[in-house]
This record gives sequence, structure tokens and C-alpha cells, in this order.
Amino acid sequence: YPSSSSKAKNWEALEKEIEKEDSVKETNSDISALFSKIYSDADDDTRRAMIKSYVESNGTALSTNWGEVGKGPVKVQPPKGMEPKSAHRNGIRRPTKQRYLSLRGVDRKFLRNQRFAKRGSRNAVVKNKLEAAAKSA
Repeated sequence: YPSSSSKAKNWEALEKEIEKEDSVKETNSDISALFSKIYSDADDDTRRAMIKSYVESNGTALSTNWGEVGKGPVKVQPPKGMEPKSAHRNGIRRPTKQRYLSLRGVDRKFLRNQRFAKRGSRNAVVKNKLEAAAKSA
């Protein structure tokens, strides 16, 4: 019940905040609709230029002129006051290997036995000792 709440909510401020978020979403959708219309109406060279400039500049530049973009790599142009983030040399980070394998679903006694097990069977251990003694003699 509204009367049982310890704090009173300001519903008008909440409503204004929601309207503000909706207007931002509409603006973003208008911009994306504009770019999608430009891309869909363009010829192959313009599409290629848009893709190349966007990818090579890490999303900081978008050009439709293939004559300019096709000459060489597109430079990263961050907004004023920002620094470009350097990516991995080929743009793909190698996934890091887990330091310890997941032990989920493994029997605890099995793990203990693996930790304290002797390497090889008893006969193999005796054979290795005899071979080591023969080499040293």
C-alpha cells in the first residue's frame, strides 16, 4: 500500500526521467535510421568506404568517399579531450587460458589421490631406480 512505505516517492520526477530517456532513445533511433538509409541507398563503393572507414577508425570516423578511404588506412579521430585506446596489434585479443582448470563435478577423493599419487606404477618406480643405479655405477 502506498501509505505503508517509509519513504515517499516523487512520481513526477520519475515520470520526467522516463520521458527524458525515451527522447534520447528516439534521437538515437533517428540517427541510426539516417545512417541505415544512406547505407541502403548507396552503391558498392560507398558501402565499402563506409565499412572500411568505420572499422579502421574504431568507430570514430565514417566516410562515404571510396577515393579517399581506398588510398590507405583511416586514422583514428577521437573527440576533443579524449585519447584513442590502443587495440591489440591485429584487433583480436587472444583469450587467456584459465590458470586452474574447473574442478566442478570432480570427486574430491579423486583429486586428493591425483595430488599425492606417485608417478608411474610400483614396478616402473623400481625399474627406474635400478636403471639410475646402473648408470651411476
